[in-house]
Amino acid sequence: AGRRIAAGAPVVVRVTVGGTARRLRRDGGQQILRITEQALVNAVRHGSASEVDVVLHFDRHAVRLTVTDNGRGFDQTQISGESNFHYGLVSMRERAEELGGRFTLRTEPGRGTAIEASVPA
Repeated sequence: AGRRIAAGAPVVVRVTVGGTARRLRRDGGQQILRITEQALVNAVRHGSASEVDVVLHFDRHAVRLTVTDNGRGFDQTQISGESNFHYGLVSMRERAEELGGRFTLRTEPGRGTAIEASVPA
């Protein structure tokens, strides 16, 4: 997904997997993949990031996805409800919560963006 989304863009995507990888309950694997794809699209297309780090960590009770970038970041209070960017953020949160997990977003203008999704394993 990272190679496909970053194709043609001047961006380096690094992926790290920790813990013992395993299948997730229900459609957890597909939902984590979709959250990852949306985070990458946001970083490359909207944030103009030159570096993105994707970390997937499996522990006994949960899997945690963290995507951080060095892009331009944004003021969360300025997101329009009509923008595709806004819908992507809502979609990521909904996907994590549908699995009984949580989603957090940290960003500010000029400081990049970090998302974390943690779902039960």
